[in-house]
Amino acid sequence: MAETLSPLMIDASEAARLIGVSKATWARMDSAGKVPAPVRLSAGCIRWRFAELSAWCAVGCPSRAEWEAANEQGGLPQ
Repeated sequence: MAETLSPLMIDASEAARLIGVSKATWARMDSAGKVPAPVRLSAGCIRWRFAELSAWCAVGCPSRAEWEAANEQGGLPQ
């Protein structure tokens, strides 16, 4: 039986779909610092960690600054 694998990283369209907003809304939220920081794999390849977005949603979607500060203190899963 084949097992289903969760993606490690997702693009903006998949991230938007994951939290239930449009890609345009996701882009605005990213620009405003309201979502976790993306990983820039190259100039044209930007992704978000699936596990990090799941954990971010589980704790109430704090701002990027709050998320990063809590992670530095070891207060939130990443």
